[in-house]
Amino acid sequence: MENEYGVESYLHKYSKDVMKLWLPQYKKFFGLEAGKLTMMAEYPIVKSDIIDSSLKSWTMVDFGSGLGKIPSYEEVKQFTGRAPVAIADLAVISGDIPVFFIEIRHRNPLSVKKVATLFSEFPKINMIEIRARWIMNQIKPPKKMRFRLFLGSVDEKVE
Repeated sequence: MENEYGVESYLHKYSKDVMKLWLPQYKKFFGLEAGKLTMMAEYPIVKSDIIDSSLKSWTMVDFGSGLGKIPSYEEVKQFTGRAPVAIADLAVISGDIPVFFIEIRHRNPLSVKKVATLFSEFPKINMIEIRARWIMNQIKPPKKMRFRLFLGSVDEKVE
């Protein structure tokens, strides 16, 4: 999220970097014990005739800049004819399938409106909200994570 200066805070940016470092230790949590698992930042979530990026990774689509690149907001609009419904801070990708989207909460939690919009368009989406300050307060990857889990229309807090 950007602040009044148009830039992302260090807390938000480095929380994403730390989550990427933790990923190998949490494969089992994501239900993925084997196979290639990657985490991609600033992942646009959109559904069009060309792609449903909640079901297929952008890295498998050549939208003019080549395979393996995540498009910007403007590139998504140009390529699909639609603006992204959301841009996830992180996407956990198994092979070429997004399995979880992670929102790093710095100032404000995911709004009810944003969650409702996401689930109305993407009913099978899995989303986690985790606090940036909690991530940065850890001294090593924690054995337990604190986050809010959104599955379908269910919203629950898990510790």
